[in-house]
Amino acid sequence: MHYSVGAKGILRINFQMSDEIEKAEEVGDLRELIRLVKENLDTEEDVLEEALSATYRLATSLSSIDLDGDDVTFAADVLFNCFERWMEEAYLIEIVLSIVKCFANKSVSLREQLSSSTTLKMVVECMNTHADGEETVQEQGCLAVEALAQGSLDARSVLNSYGAAEAVERAAGLITNERNKKYAVQAKTALAGPASA
Repeated sequence: MHYSVGAKGILRINFQMSDEIEKAEEVGDLRELIRLVKENLDTEEDVLEEALSATYRLATSLSSIDLDGDDVTFAADVLFNCFERWMEEAYLIEIVLSIVKCFANKSVSLREQLSSSTTLKMVVECMNTHADGEETVQEQGCLAVEALAQGSLDARSVLNSYGAAEAVERAAGLITNERNKKYAVQAKTALAGPASA
């Protein structure tokens, strides 16, 4: 649960929000979790972190993500807003990148929606902003780049135009976990596109 300095009313709201997040995750309501992320974009960071983490856990547990139409657009917009609002907070950006990776890998429609020029630019910007000592952001950035680059030639072209190849190359030197060094290799391969026959 989350405790806030201030009036009892704020504390009560945080308890209530935590309960709503927990309930949505328990029943597998991804749409509701995304809505709760949106609702908490400008509130307590720890509540937002809880909503993002629950969204990631649920999305990871699903074999595929069944969102379409307005839900897809809403989800992509919420993630973009997270990038825009919390770019400087590495611990939140790491989770957002993880969600982008998961969504792109598990839903074609989400991958297409997340492949907008502005969102692709934000993914690269995350890696550039946190290039000093934020290894996990680099890892998740590589995985997000890989997932998005696999979508289409257009996505690869846009990512490369924003310097994704350079960001991935730099990340390869920043990632120290031997098991995770492959993330940069995978992202580089995805950015290059399918090999010619």
